[in-house]
Amino acid sequence: DTTIVIWVNPTPEVRVTVSDTLLCDGEDVTLQLRNPNINVRDIWDGTLEIQVDPAITGIVSGSENFTGDTSYGPDNLTNSDDVARSVTFTFTPRIRDIYGEECNNGIVTTIVVWVNPVPDIDVAATDTLICNEELAQFKVSTLNTQVRGNWLYDLDVEADGEISGARGDGIYPIDSILIEDMLINNDTVAHKVTYHFTPFIESSDLLGNCGSDRDTIITIWVNPTPRIFVDFPDTMFCNNDTAFISVLDGLGNPVLGDPVYVVTADYNDSNVTVISRADGVPETWSAGTPITDIYVNHTLEAQPVDYTFRPRILDTRTGYEGAYCSAEDITVRIWINPTPGIDVDVPDTIICDNNNVLINVSTQQGSV
Repeated sequence: DTTIVIWVNPTPEVRVTVSDTLLCDGEDVTLQLRNPNINVRDIWDGTLEIQVDPAITGIVSGSENFTGDTSYGPDNLTNSDDVARSVTFTFTPRIRDIYGEECNNGIVTTIVVWVNPVPDIDVAATDTLICNEELAQFKVSTLNTQVRGNWLYDLDVEADGEISGARGDGIYPIDSILIEDMLINNDTVAHKVTYHFTPFIESSDLLGNCGSDRDTIITIWVNPTPRIFVDFPDTMFCNNDTAFISVLDGLGNPVLGDPVYVVTADYNDSNVTVISRADGVPETWSAGTPITDIYVNHTLEAQPVDYTFRPRILDTRTGYEGAYCSAEDITVRIWINPTPGIDVDVPDTIICDNNNVLINVSTQQGSV
């Protein structure tokens, strides 16, 4: 008799274990291949097809054969793009006999490994030098709009002890595009707040975050409120008097800019002249510079002169000409008395012995 044994090989399969399917820029991946078709007739092997997205380096697209249990481990997969990119590994197993015939109906296994980009951030401050009680503003954006996971940024804030209003440290999502703090300087010198923005990607597989060295540090300086001390020797002056007016700088050092004050004298120039200071015309002086004014009253009544002192810190940076920090006005009213005058009237300048004389004396002044 004749006995014929026909062997039927199983459907070719492959088992692939991957170390991670979501990588950060510059990380490694290992794919472990195992042959589940242990007892087969002839040879178990297969083909690996690799498809690499643009911007991925550390691996190239192509095809290679595999046989038996093995591993494949491309190192240092780098993504130079701003969005997540992938590498696709396609494993096609087969069983070949000694005659070259193949069971090519193997079950294909596809593994996609994603590589997130380096987290990046763009931060622009509206200004890095602000006045007291102004807003520190930051506009935050990123090009990492398509990542595997959540793009976030960590914000660390360090303020000088004299500054209040700065926020605490925190983590912010991608839609937190505007950061605003009302900063208050409680001192008489400039102080700073440092904002440290560090982006990261919270991986969707929850196996770790992708960090970054592309952080941004911005220092905001806050000037104090401008301050001067004004001292008049008196608020009542005689005609043709000279007033020496002391104006002291009330700030310390450093102040970022030039401390100045603007002084304006308002009066009726038909009645009064303030020599060297025109009516209603502002003049700017460095803080600490005294002024000297002479007053002439052209009337017979006391006349007022109203002074307004406006303390400021001028911004001396290029491109910021005309910008300044200001404070509340200081107003002082002084009075200028007229030159004293009297009218004397006698009925006659020749009188007889033992006669009475009536002398009338009256003032020329109105309100003094």
